[in-house]
Amino acid sequence: MAMKLGTVGLQFALPKIEGNGGKTVVELTQFGGRYGKTPENTTSGDGDIENGDGISHRKEGGLKLEFKWERQENNTYKVFANLI
Repeated sequence: MAMKLGTVGLQFALPKIEGNGGKTVVELTQFGGRYGKTPENTTSGDGDIENGDGISHRKEGGLKLEFKWERQENNTYKVFANLI
């Protein structure tokens, strides 16, 4: 999944899957995020440097990836993922 999302520049920290089942949410970044002066903050001063995820300036709140997993009887995991 990380490789498929990587084709459009999206990255995320791999979640730890522990136990027989569970759920976790990780934040996505695109192209490593944004850092520096942008057209949105053209004033000069200390507070005008942006250090963002590369997504929030286009979609308020950014993107998150929700993982749910279940341990199967044959000791493998079934993993479900959803962009939120």
